[in-house]
Amino acid sequence: MSIIDTPSRTTNKISCLKLQGVSTVIRYYNISNSSTFPNKRLEKPEAEALSANDIQIAVVFQQRQDRVGDFSEAKGLTAGGAAFRHARNNIGQPANSGIYFSVDFDASNGEITNNVIPFFKGVRRAFIEEGGGNQEYRIGVYGSGLVSSRL
Repeated sequence: MSIIDTPSRTTNKISCLKLQGVSTVIRYYNISNSSTFPNKRLEKPEAEALSANDIQIAVVFQQRQDRVGDFSEAKGLTAGGAAFRHARNNIGQPANSGIYFSVDFDASNGEITNNVIPFFKGVRRAFIEEGGGNQEYRIGVYGSGLVSSRL
């Protein structure tokens, strides 16, 4: 099994991916496509094309999230709501599958306690609210070993 992580659309590269033995592609959800990476956000046609070719998809929500100031419970609530709605309404992501949230910096223990953990509490609250009281999607982290183990 080979896995790639890419901020670029893969639709026109599927045959090459299959030839190289890629079985999973990690793509991104974000609130808006950035000017630096206009193709970063996974959209339904790409998800359908990957699935039709038996390539699994993992998704990471990342709206910068590369500094401590990007993390708070309120920001987690916003990010969680945006990720949930995109997964359900735009992609048709299957229930009980996961959405990973990026922590793209080396957070210290204090930053994890004071910022990152509250962010994930906000994400969880958003998922429950958006799901009408049920947490339809699993929540994961895409970050360092320290962040992952603390969460």
